[in-house]
Amino acid sequence: MQKRYILIGCFVAFLFPQIKANPAVEQVLQSLTLEEKIGQLITIRSDAQGSPAYFQRIAEKIRRHNIGGVCFFRGTPHGLVHANNLFQSVSRIPLMISIDGEWGVSMRLDSVPRFPRKQTLGAVQNDHLIFEMGQLIGEQCNRLGIHVNFAPVVDVNSNPQNPVINTRAFGECRVNVANKGIAYMLGMQSRGVMASAKHFPGHGDTYLDSHYALPTITHSFERIDSIDLFPFKMLIRNGVQSVMVAHLNIPAMDGSRYPSTVSKAIVDTLLRRQLGFEGLIFTDGLEMVGFTKFGLPDGEMELRALIAGNDVLLLPMNTERTIRHIANAVRSGRISEDLIDDRARRVLQAKYDLGILHSAPAISTKNLIQDLNDPRFTDLIKRIYADAITVLENENNILPINPEKYKRVANINIGNTNPNLFQRLVSGYISNGTTLNLAHNFEERRINSVVQQFSDYDLLIVSITNTSMHAARNYGVTQQAIRLIERLSALDVPMVLTIFASPYVLSSFPQNLSVEGLIIGYQYQQEAMEVAAHGIFGNSDLRGRLPVTASERYPLFSGMPLKKKN
Repeated sequence: MQKRYILIGCFVAFLFPQIKANPAVEQVLQSLTLEEKIGQLITIRSDAQGSPAYFQRIAEKIRRHNIGGVCFFRGTPHGLVHANNLFQSVSRIPLMISIDGEWGVSMRLDSVPRFPRKQTLGAVQNDHLIFEMGQLIGEQCNRLGIHVNFAPVVDVNSNPQNPVINTRAFGECRVNVANKGIAYMLGMQSRGVMASAKHFPGHGDTYLDSHYALPTITHSFERIDSIDLFPFKMLIRNGVQSVMVAHLNIPAMDGSRYPSTVSKAIVDTLLRRQLGFEGLIFTDGLEMVGFTKFGLPDGEMELRALIAGNDVLLLPMNTERTIRHIANAVRSGRISEDLIDDRARRVLQAKYDLGILHSAPAISTKNLIQDLNDPRFTDLIKRIYADAITVLENENNILPINPEKYKRVANINIGNTNPNLFQRLVSGYISNGTTLNLAHNFEERRINSVVQQFSDYDLLIVSITNTSMHAARNYGVTQQAIRLIERLSALDVPMVLTIFASPYVLSSFPQNLSVEGLIIGYQYQQEAMEVAAHGIFGNSDLRGRLPVTASERYPLFSGMPLKKKN
């Protein structure tokens, strides 16, 4: 499979050649004033919903400053298409439209199927499923008029307490991260959507969130080169069209107190020259505290980011002042206009490659929601979960469950106060079950009564749902939930426990916890619950392996396949 992707990657790289003289690009470039060329280097934000006045203000900014791109955030598909068409209609040069859609456009838009997060994908055994996902996400982007998706995240998440990457990463194995990043990237780019490998040179081992602070990476360059840079190198070799640079302080690579975004050693020397990357380089969002905390005049940090080697300034705090400051730097001789020309040339060449240098067709809203909810999307999501959901314990081959073997079955859920899809499907398999629902913050005094209630049952099917993706919240699994499960596991009653949360949460459970069946469902999502419920009764394959070390008991790649009954 990996060799296949390398071959496909070479083909994609051929379709998007290195930057060189292009008469169409040069003609546009020569028609621009200095300020207009700088405007092409800027991508501003817009929500995909808002009042007409809100959208008109953004449209006027685009028209006045010859802005190069717009990145869409929260809203609706119809709102995005409406705004997209308006913005393109006032833009002299078609805009490069982008979205931060790591698990698809549903990360920002409602009414769209939600593909799994990267950690879930890290458990997948068949990487071609991820390639297919990239293709379908590319089709969603095409339908909305989006040209760039800021994905995949190829940070190697080696820190379980990472507050910002964590479940957004494929996992802790650099090879697994690289292979899955390549598959996702090639899938999107096969549909003409630019992928973006992020967050260079690697945000996987931080204790701070660069949205709110400047994280410091304390590792040696040798360690960074071996682990964190590895996936970026592999994606570059396979033709990724853009890279996003993170806001990180990395003493081993740059001795200043400033973020990697403004480091020439990291952006120009390492990424552009040493790694030979010829595609487009985006900064991470320039409104993030990891970039803005230095108190310099508006536009100064953005200027330094261009000098460092970035091509696109993503979401600067003040567009007008940024353009003015950079233009003044050219006119004062601080930087050469050739530097601006080089960056603008790369942006215009990217637009040429994407087929939007001269025109961007209006996007129709006819059947928009229907098109974005094609049955193929849901079908693939279910196939991905079947390949990702991970069985960690199966003592005495309790799985798949034979309902006829047990007279009294408890169907206990922690997280939802009413039966959820998982419980309803489980109930469909058992005719003699008792259902109990507990909120995840249920009162501690309930533990004794629940344990007593089910002490003479024949089987306990326990699920944890309505969870969180955040390490700081213990992934939505409360201490009382853990204590209840520990007490239930001490009964002389077999238990099958399914946790719809990150496997990292297992480190919060006692290491000697004794359950006959243990399944990690990764996410609280309808498709995950459906696949898991059918899987534990033998009507769906469950093939995943852990993409991270969950605990001492469950190291990286733990898992055993549970095959569908014939």
